[in-house]
Amino acid sequence: MTLVRFLCRSGRPISHPVVTVTLLLLLSTATFAQPLPENFLQSYQSAVEAFGQLVDFTEPITLTPQPSPTSDEENLPASPAKQPDPPYTLEALLVMAERENPDLAAARGAIVAARADLSGAKGQRWPTAKLESSGSFIGNPLGPISITAGEFGAYGDTAIPPRDILIYKGMESTQYKFAVSSFVPLYTWGKISQGIELANRGVHITELQYQKKLHEVRVAVRGNWEALAYIRQALELTRLNQRVAGRLNQIAERSADAGFLTVSEVYSARIKLKEIDIALARLEEQRDKIVSELAMATKLPALTNAQIVTEISPAQTAREPAAESTAMILAGNMDLVTLRALIEVKKGLHELALKVARGLPDIGLQLDLSYSGPRFPFLEVDWFRQDDYQFTVSIGTSGNIFGNRVKSGEAAKALAEYEQTVQQLALAEQGIRGFVRETFLSLELNRIKLEFAELQQEAWLSELKQKDFALSAGAGDESAFLSQIMEALGKLAESYGSLAEYRGLLLALEGAGGR
Repeated sequence: MTLVRFLCRSGRPISHPVVTVTLLLLLSTATFAQPLPENFLQSYQSAVEAFGQLVDFTEPITLTPQPSPTSDEENLPASPAKQPDPPYTLEALLVMAERENPDLAAARGAIVAARADLSGAKGQRWPTAKLESSGSFIGNPLGPISITAGEFGAYGDTAIPPRDILIYKGMESTQYKFAVSSFVPLYTWGKISQGIELANRGVHITELQYQKKLHEVRVAVRGNWEALAYIRQALELTRLNQRVAGRLNQIAERSADAGFLTVSEVYSARIKLKEIDIALARLEEQRDKIVSELAMATKLPALTNAQIVTEISPAQTAREPAAESTAMILAGNMDLVTLRALIEVKKGLHELALKVARGLPDIGLQLDLSYSGPRFPFLEVDWFRQDDYQFTVSIGTSGNIFGNRVKSGEAAKALAEYEQTVQQLALAEQGIRGFVRETFLSLELNRIKLEFAELQQEAWLSELKQKDFALSAGAGDESAFLSQIMEALGKLAESYGSLAEYRGLLLALEGAGGR
């Protein structure tokens, strides 16, 4: 306005084109610019300061909480007595995920099944008992068979036979049979003991798979929870940017009505506003997707964004350097631990199949107690006087003297699977080393990007403070000021995406390392 008053007082005609354009821009700013509806610079400065506090790599990342205790008897998580009420913190979400996640329920079922197999394998060393019983009723039983005295004549005064001889006393209408047999294994060449050991290893493997799935679920829930916090912060910045764009669009509309801006320039301002609307819609879509994933993991179908309490986390750094992290992950990775246990199982299966294939005879003790007669034992009179019961003890062997070709094939198959699993372990260890190396390289790249973003935001803030001072002195362009704030806010919102990516890499290291 000082330049306008100076030109007007000079009394000279305004004919230079540059002076004319400058005068029109200043007149448009003076005529149509109104006081800002809010202090955009102050809001932007607060956002920059908050982001700067998050770009902190001094502290190592903390481990994911383990909210629920485990049972010593079952080695399974104890379900919470009561479902947590909203609002849901990270600990509450972890509790619900551990209690309701269907993958974890399936893994618990696998442990129960493996323990049942172990009980069956242990039962092979104990005696087995078998009971057989039958009863029948004969409507027309066979009568007694006898030879009467003198039936074959006489020899002198002596009858042949001299007296009645009962050959068969005949049958009664009822006939009962009971038998109890028991087999006691004495020596099986270690096959029973080895079967028990393999079943015990099977239980251990299912428990490892459960712990792996539990760890993955916990880390995934934490990752979504942290990502939700970053998206919420980006949404706040985008909504602020939307208000800045609305202010810029308002100035453009009024300037166009007065003839200071062309239609294309107005459309350019509208397009900028619409681009921010699109970015806002995408962020809301990502937010709702994360909420849906948390709802699925916790089986809370009515979970909403408003029910989740988040805390934004600083960048932090890995708990250990690359070399130490590689060693720890190689030692604690649940997939590698499971493969090592599986190698022992495959080796044991091969040895067991070889023993069975050789046809080595098993030695056992057979005990039999049986009763067969017309009287029901213990209930009818004189059942024990019939002499129809017996007890036998025998020692025997069983085995295929020519070997077992089927088991020979199974032994060869088990050996091939053992060698295959050894190779899988070597490949998995090599993949872990590559994963850790690439992850640390990505962490370093993202760290540099975050530090660059912080530095860039501080530079923009300094420049915007100067432009704001010029505006307050009546010698600035509000449109340029708002355009630069829009650019800075857009980059700042994108930086929260980089921060989420950086934290995701740290959590990936924790997920790979196990507990």
